[in-house]
Amino acid sequence: MTRTKTLSAKHNEFINNLFLLKFNGTKAYAETYPDCSGKTAEVNSCKLLSNTKIKAEIERRTAELAQEAGWNVKIALKHLKKIIDLYLHRPSAAVSAIVAANRMFGMDKDAGPGAAGLTINVTTDRKVIESKEIENE
Repeated sequence: MTRTKTLSAKHNEFINNLFLLKFNGTKAYAETYPDCSGKTAEVNSCKLLSNTKIKAEIERRTAELAQEAGWNVKIALKHLKKIIDLYLHRPSAAVSAIVAANRMFGMDKDAGPGAAGLTINVTTDRKVIESKEIENE
């Protein structure tokens, strides 16, 4: 991953730590600034995560990683259907697996108004009975 020139070395280090520490901002800040208190890490990590340049860099790196891994919505949907079949008897496990996979590649954010969404209805006999794109209201 290339370093963004508009960010300081410490900001880039914070972003690196954020990826390494499973997107825990407080832990990433504490790792970047080891002499700070827990409260300082909590408050300042929120400030950094709301910084538009840092947000843009996180999104850029996430997209880069998703592209390198070959993960996209089509592949996520394919895995979603498999997970539904495998874990229908344990819905919470299915949801957790889907959320985790999509979170890794930044696909867990709200699409926003006017964006396409997906509805999948399943029956208890482990068959997908309907899958269609819908407009978010």
